[in-house]
Amino acid sequence: MVFNVEEVGAQGLHFNFKIKKEQLEIDKAGFDTNIDIDVSGFLTRVDSDVYLEGKVETELILNCSRCLDLLIHTIGSNFKTHFTPSNPKLLLDGETELSISDIDTEFYDEHRINLTQSVRDGLLLAVPLICLCSKDCKGVCFECGKKLNYEACECFDSSFIDSRLDILKIIKNKIIEGG
Repeated sequence: MVFNVEEVGAQGLHFNFKIKKEQLEIDKAGFDTNIDIDVSGFLTRVDSDVYLEGKVETELILNCSRCLDLLIHTIGSNFKTHFTPSNPKLLLDGETELSISDIDTEFYDEHRINLTQSVRDGLLLAVPLICLCSKDCKGVCFECGKKLNYEACECFDSSFIDSRLDILKIIKNKIIEGG
């Protein structure tokens, strides 16, 4: 996933490659790829700056957010990155304020740009915050731990409801009654 900046001509450079699922290490618990990762994109160059517009496609093995069962989630994520040469004379002292354009900027050395971090970021940003095995997933019983999609439990008791929440029930009833 390394390109020489000189390879990117005036018309840009199209690329398409496959990364073996074992090659891309992502340090995140409960996150694994099911199939190899397809990466495609286009590199353009303006002076020494290189701009990447790419797409990453794969299937991820994730845990359901409610019941913790494994599920397959298909990813098709677009990403952009701006590569600029690193400047060894630039020393950052203390805190530096970043602008919006700095977020997607990466630095390269020796006229070589590495797409690994951009691909990894594209995958991670495409993972939904809440992944469900089905939209009607019942989850796990908070008391006994049974998976409610497969078996019922006798744990829920209305006396378990926190009495401090009774005021919310009163407010709800007043709203429904219109008063």
